[in-house]
Amino acid sequence: NSFCTLLATMEHAVNDEKGSNKPPPFTSEQVKLLFSNIFVGGAIGAVAKTVAAPFERVKILYQVEGLSKQGTPNVRSVGAWRCMFDLARKPTSSRLFDNALMRGNGADCLRYVPYVVCANALNGTLVRPAYSVDDGDFLGLNKKLMALWMYGGLAGTFLAFFCHPFDYAHVCLAGDRAQFGTVSECIVWTMRAHGVGALYHGFYLSAISAFLFRGVQMCGFAGLYPTMTETLYGRPKGETMLSTWREKINTTFPSTAGFVSQVGLALSAQAVALCVTYPLMCMRNRMMMTAAMSREQRTYGNAAYWFGPRRWWHETADTFAQRRREVGAFKALYRGFHLELARTAIVTTIIAGHAAFWREKYKPHE
Repeated sequence: NSFCTLLATMEHAVNDEKGSNKPPPFTSEQVKLLFSNIFVGGAIGAVAKTVAAPFERVKILYQVEGLSKQGTPNVRSVGAWRCMFDLARKPTSSRLFDNALMRGNGADCLRYVPYVVCANALNGTLVRPAYSVDDGDFLGLNKKLMALWMYGGLAGTFLAFFCHPFDYAHVCLAGDRAQFGTVSECIVWTMRAHGVGALYHGFYLSAISAFLFRGVQMCGFAGLYPTMTETLYGRPKGETMLSTWREKINTTFPSTAGFVSQVGLALSAQAVALCVTYPLMCMRNRMMMTAAMSREQRTYGNAAYWFGPRRWWHETADTFAQRRREVGAFKALYRGFHLELARTAIVTTIIAGHAAFWREKYKPHE
């Protein structure tokens, strides 16, 4: 998500707990800050995506292995690092940053623009109301954490809907479909050949994984961030060794301690969420590649193949069964997971660094 907006939402929520839960009215400065966050955050996100593009490309080649054979290295035989080096030495055109290692990165960067816009709009409207929920228990669970899960998951589902066509183009280009050269060519060809619904092939898996991922992320990060902030900056001095050690770190490196703690907490929440959602994304990406095939090559050739829960279940089960026969059950679900963790760490660290600069420059909590 938009790391900067999430941090601002958390701090406003902490201030709301001390006073009124009623949000203050928007001012012209806040509107300017919102648009600045959208454009600057989109640019920083594109830079982070570009830096992590090699890991993303090889990860998708792992996931769609066997569906595309247009000259890509065999990741099963050469391994991830050798595959990355082979792709780096394989230019596809004379344009800057346009080689086989960066293929599909343009769609991933374009995807981040509506993602940031929707995240800025939804974090305030869907996530912030969760903090007005009382800290009670419902069926043994904390009501506020349940509200964060539901509101965050709902925001993630909306984000998946707006970003899914770009996800489709990104997977098809990174999967090395030779008939597609650009993002617009991929989207237009698919719409003309199979209709608009083909762009949302596998959307139900995106919606489920986005709901789970954003829910776990918001519940883990947003639910623990106020406690972490109080622990790092607001806890009275204690006489234990741990308290003394924490006090020395915060006194000597206050910004570094806060930055490392935020990145560590965000990565921990995302790692837990990825363990749950990564198998769904593997199946979704393989199903996206079949959407670009001709009707005769599909497992389900009906023009309305993307409708109906029963058809969804059968297609997902068939995709998993075919992949399980090739590489086994565990690799079918978690092949390339280490690359996704590396990509997530790179993107989160860059965006968190921008968030630390953004917080220091604009002081949204004051």
